[in-house]
Amino acid sequence: MTDLYITTSIPYVNGAPHLGHALEFVHVDAFLHTARDPRHAPGVRALWRACRAAGDLYTKDYTGWYCPGCEQFFTPDELDDGVCTEHRAPVVEVTETNWFFRLSRYRDRIAALIIDGRLAITPVERRNEMLGFLPADVADVSVSRPAARAHGWGIPVPDDPGQAFPRPPGSSCTTTSP
Repeated sequence: MTDLYITTSIPYVNGAPHLGHALEFVHVDAFLHTARDPRHAPGVRALWRACRAAGDLYTKDYTGWYCPGCEQFFTPDELDDGVCTEHRAPVVEVTETNWFFRLSRYRDRIAALIIDGRLAITPVERRNEMLGFLPADVADVSVSRPAARAHGWGIPVPDDPGQAFPRPPGSSCTTTSP
């Protein structure tokens, strides 16, 4: 296997530098520290078990347009005549079984928490965007992928070794049994 170096984008400041230029580096640094924390995988498994015990997780077949280069599913509206706009390559239709979190179950509770200020979202534009999004149907969220497609990245789903919680490249965590 060849070495792979992953970095954040190299900033090109075409104006006076400001605090916003450091934001991406702060986010990446925070993520990598979390992913490398030895408590991360056990915490993910504990959260999984709590959500499953509450009935918030279920399996479902999912079919979508997948770009292998992006390792991401896209809606038809996000494509340019069936082509990934980043790679300029055709996407493939993929059907797989994933675990989903019942986000739809919490739509009203989330909206109430935002409205009464117990869940703060800043800046106010993002808060308003979220409040505008919540009245519509809220789709449940896929939280796993087939372990074979994860190519060794991620944390195995407890009691389902054929599934993994995806972990982006660049993380140093290894997959271990639950």
